[in-house]
Amino acid sequence: VANAARLKDITQITGVRENQLVGFGLVVGLSGTGDSKSTRYTKKAIASMLSKIGMFTSEDDVNVKNTAAVMVTANLKPFARIGDRLDLVLSSIGDAKSIAGGTLVLTPLSAPTHEVYVVGQGSVSQGGMGDQANTTHKTVGTVIQGGIVEKHHEANFIYDGHIELTLINPDFTTANRIVNNINLELGGVFASADNSGNIK
Repeated sequence: VANAARLKDITQITGVRENQLVGFGLVVGLSGTGDSKSTRYTKKAIASMLSKIGMFTSEDDVNVKNTAAVMVTANLKPFARIGDRLDLVLSSIGDAKSIAGGTLVLTPLSAPTHEVYVVGQGSVSQGGMGDQANTTHKTVGTVIQGGIVEKHHEANFIYDGHIELTLINPDFTTANRIVNNINLELGGVFASADNSGNIK
């Protein structure tokens, strides 16, 4: 059909979306390009990490030049299952000169509800992903497929026995055409439009 569009290209199923995750991590193994000794939260984090593996030390005894504190972010796709892998983006939050070539130590990533959905670890690649990739931007890096889904996020998209479609670009004509085509295809009144952007 001329000028036809697929529903998946012009609508989204309400309740089915990515979830953004964030965590605080440490990148180790840097060659003197990590945070300076004035970055106290990095020293605290190193001392805390060491204590968890039975190495008790004072933060004043920690040398941070080979370590950098980073924020770790990731997007958890809808219907991701336990064991699935995803990419991580690392951004330095201290005064490190570069995190390239380092290794992200095991880091939990949580949703705004503080529930941990992913843990991440692995070697840091230079620059961001896709359009963010930039080998001169040395305080941003990625861990390709370094995140592992530890908890399944159940997407809730059935409301009172029906599914709702949201138009990416709300339009009364488009909404009406979608309703008419669904009902014509299924041979009954199965769909209705609440407004220009929402179809049940």
